[in-house]
Amino acid sequence: MTALMSPGNIGQLSILGCAFEPDIQMDSIVVQWAKEGVAGLVHKLRGRMAMFADQVMGRNASLELRDVQLSDAGTYQCSVTTEGVGKQFCSTGQ
Repeated sequence: MTALMSPGNIGQLSILGCAFEPDIQMDSIVVQWAKEGVAGLVHKLRGRMAMFADQVMGRNASLELRDVQLSDAGTYQCSVTTEGVGKQFCSTGQ
């Protein structure tokens, strides 16, 4: 889980870290981010978030959040799923 708690980041860019285990199969991979207690995370962050698509093959599913707002504060969780394989929660940094 990643906590985005610092109001000092308001208006700036923040990286929510997510690295996953190398034993997961890379074909048909799905990365999902969720904020604790909030439904529809993608809708609320639309236009302000980006993943490092070129780094997913290197086991990096981190999320870049631009123009951080006070309402973005909270705990986020990243999960990686592949077709036919269960969900694997990422190890993330603060």
